[in-house]
Amino acid sequence: MARCAIALVAMVALFAVMARATVAMEFTEDNMATEQSMQKLYERWCSHHEVARDDIEKTLRFTIFKKNVRRAHAFHKATPSFKLGVNLFADMTDDEMDAYTNCNCIMEEPFDQGASWNDDIRRRLTGAKRER
Repeated sequence: MARCAIALVAMVALFAVMARATVAMEFTEDNMATEQSMQKLYERWCSHHEVARDDIEKTLRFTIFKKNVRRAHAFHKATPSFKLGVNLFADMTDDEMDAYTNCNCIMEEPFDQGASWNDDIRRRLTGAKRER
């Protein structure tokens, strides 16, 4: 019974995260024109999704973010009837997304109520232990 309750709580939390993640920011070619404009888009994305990073992590994630924005832009050109935005997952690698969509990382334990949902998901994706 307790396992069912934990699974139910985890599923509700997953749906809440997914609902928030679908709130995507649109971008234009102007946002991609220069390194500076792409950096401004990334800063706006960080603010929009309440993502805080140290300088080293920000540099790594910005590189991933640029790749994903360019991928979405290429998709727009190939499929003009459907637009992709930059959502919560825009600075994740393909491997991180695979781990996230597998859901095993979320079902192991309930969400940490003391952390922001963003920190909790990232902790789960990296395998870091939460502080008690």
